[in-house]
Amino acid sequence: MAHVLVTGGTGFLGSHTIAQLLTTGHTVTTTVRSLARRSDVERMLAVAGAPSADGSPMWRRI
Repeated sequence: MAHVLVTGGTGFLGSHTIAQLLTTGHTVTTTVRSLARRSDVERMLAVAGAPSADGSPMWRRI
């Protein structure tokens, strides 16, 4: 599968796009405006069923 860059990962469209990409097996890198929303994004991804590759957090700060 592809490695995809999604900008605006904490926004409505960005977060749902990321969830779809992850559930279909793609690797995703994203930008976020505020790390304060990390828990919101992680919760949304978990609810959407987006997997982590190895059980580690689904995203990390670069």
